[in-house]
Amino acid sequence: MGVDFLKSKAKTFIKGWDSSRLELARRNLFTRDPSCLATRVVARTLGSTLSVGDVVLVRTDGSRLVVIDDLAIRAVFVKPPPDVFDRIRDSGGYAHGEIAGAFPTLQLVEVTIR
Repeated sequence: MGVDFLKSKAKTFIKGWDSSRLELARRNLFTRDPSCLATRVVARTLGSTLSVGDVVLVRTDGSRLVVIDDLAIRAVFVKPPPDVFDRIRDSGGYAHGEIAGAFPTLQLVEVTIR
């Protein structure tokens, strides 16, 4: 008995997972959009060197946002958007960040906040 014979005698089936996956991808009345999209904000470094790809912590410190790496403040955000500041403050005062761009001669870094 060859494989062709076995295939001809076997029941055909359709995977239902693929259709369910398509249903999940469609938008409907109950679709929830992510409320916290990634945002890039510029920060001025405080004499430290941060490189692209470094994972940092963003924290509210009074009325400003700061970048924390290794338990020390490494940078201060330059005029962060008010909605970003409010989102971080409302989420407990902390957010994850990643250095997206580094400009050491200007002492600036671009931080992606998630």
